[in-house]
Amino acid sequence: MGSDDTVSILGNIALGVLRHFVTTAAGGLVANGYLTHDQAQQGAGAVMVIVALGFSVYDKMKARAAQQAALMTPPPRIMPSIQC
Repeated sequence: MGSDDTVSILGNIALGVLRHFVTTAAGGLVANGYLTHDQAQQGAGAVMVIVALGFSVYDKMKARAAQQAALMTPPPRIMPSIQC
């Protein structure tokens, strides 16, 4: 398992924890009468969409930075073979 796999797994866990936190907070607001059930669902959905978009932008920026670094790295020098 490589570093990217670990980051992906941790990202999925973080998104799951965030989703539960948002739904729990929204449930508390509904229970206390601050929001209706429909408002809570829409708000939780909006928060998760914004977070998912943020992760997507971050991943694309990270991939672009890695690509730029690879393009800036000079190719390895290959020693000519000596023939006798």
